[in-house]
Amino acid sequence: MTGHPGGICMIKRIELRGCEAGKEEAVDVVVRDDGKVESVTPAGRHAPDFGSEAHVLGPTLFDMQVNGALGVDLQDPALTEERFRFLNTVMQCVGVERWMPTLITDSIDALEEKCHRLAQWMEDPEIASHIPGIHLEGPFISPADGPRGAHPARHVQRPDIKIFDRLQRAAKRKIRMITLAPEQPGALQLIRHLSQSVMLVSLGHHAANEKAIFDAVEAGAAMCTHLGNGMSPMIHRHYNPLWLQMIHDDLAASVIADLEHLPISMLEAILRCKGEGSIVLVSDSVFLAGMKPGKYRLFDADVEMKESGRICLSGTDLLAGSSLFLPQAVAYMATFTSMSLEDAFAAASTVPAQLLGIRTRRWRPRTGANAGFALYPPLEYRARFLPIVTVTGGKIYTPSIRDITHDFRNN
Repeated sequence: MTGHPGGICMIKRIELRGCEAGKEEAVDVVVRDDGKVESVTPAGRHAPDFGSEAHVLGPTLFDMQVNGALGVDLQDPALTEERFRFLNTVMQCVGVERWMPTLITDSIDALEEKCHRLAQWMEDPEIASHIPGIHLEGPFISPADGPRGAHPARHVQRPDIKIFDRLQRAAKRKIRMITLAPEQPGALQLIRHLSQSVMLVSLGHHAANEKAIFDAVEAGAAMCTHLGNGMSPMIHRHYNPLWLQMIHDDLAASVIADLEHLPISMLEAILRCKGEGSIVLVSDSVFLAGMKPGKYRLFDADVEMKESGRICLSGTDLLAGSSLFLPQAVAYMATFTSMSLEDAFAAASTVPAQLLGIRTRRWRPRTGANAGFALYPPLEYRARFLPIVTVTGGKIYTPSIRDITHDFRNN
């Protein structure tokens, strides 16, 4: 086995041991150098290359909201293709086979340039196999403090079809998801326009009333972005943007399950309202994910990352993205809510894919099939629930990226 930069190993044959999510008996899985599963047998007494009866075999994941990680910031106007490719490798190493680069509110000229740059890099078939599209989170959001979050107020725009089409042209039609505020003038016209294409419209960073939310769903909106966040910290106990989004059967909901953005009770409430098949786990990770606590510059603002991993605008308690990697969210949901591990994995893999109309393959190892799964540590690792090995696309991704990340939490 020979190591390569970025945590990729070229191998001839590897044997993994673990218990498939949702099952009780551990198995030994042998993967050949061509990426196919050679055999799946009950766990033996010999020592495998990686894993044990307590380790977990699970799917590779799909993160719909990634702003960056390990020092790579997708908002950086000086971002290079080399750094972008490094971020893609980081995602593979942490078990996230598919992900959506997320661009937040900026000037239209800057967003146009960023969309063009990402689209060029996504022309590479290797990159395209991991990135199904761009998530545009802004600039069509609420300008109000609170709902706007850490987005720069001076660049917030009213929803506008011409502006969106300009950005979509720059992106070579690779924008596949947009987060917007439904109460803003022009929002319904834009949603109707987008519903004519293969586009996931999600409601977020808004202060909409029930009518605006209902009208947005009627126009084609299908999801809420990080539900429970990106809203005013003080809301009316009866009339607020939260309740209808929680109970509306035609709205899926993404949540940031890092134990910082939402308390456990809120995660459980959303789960009980939405049901397992309508929950999407996202990281909303920024470039500080995997780095040490301290003061940084993020989204053109001063932020502080605390020992817990919580990232706030300096001098406030206002959240500014997360330091989460998606497998950690799976572990937190499966540990602290009533969601099973199998359903938590689905919320971070098949559910987001279905919302985007993307077909998913069976991940469970089968003899003769192409390998596409990850070996995770025991569930009680929680904050350290990052893959020991990820097998996908004929490649083996090893723990080297995991080893250089900062261990924020020991709970």
